[in-house]
Amino acid sequence: MYDLTRRMGERTPSRKMSGKERSDYLAINKQKYPDSVHESHAKKETNWVDPHGKFIWLDNEAVFGFGKHKGKSIKEIARTDKGYLLWIASADFSGYVKDIVNRAINGEFPNYQYREGPFWV
Repeated sequence: MYDLTRRMGERTPSRKMSGKERSDYLAINKQKYPDSVHESHAKKETNWVDPHGKFIWLDNEAVFGFGKHKGKSIKEIARTDKGYLLWIASADFSGYVKDIVNRAINGEFPNYQYREGPFWV
């Protein structure tokens, strides 16, 4: 079993964790660092395209909120670096993120609108 107390002083783990270990670790860090990225993102969720903030609305266009293309539009990356979208579609991302990326690969992009809450998907 993963020893969470061993990591209490660390903000970032030194090895890859399983899903359960990661959720436990994040819960502890959220308690330890309430003003950290967890709370700052919660305040901005109306700008999120997806529930995890991987894509955000910028000037009514969906842009990457992470990675090497942070700040670039999904449309632009679909045109210039489709391999990056294919990598995201096959990597360990949420179903929401994969849905957005798979739609973008097929030429369908998020429109600035709200459906039953602040998210596009």
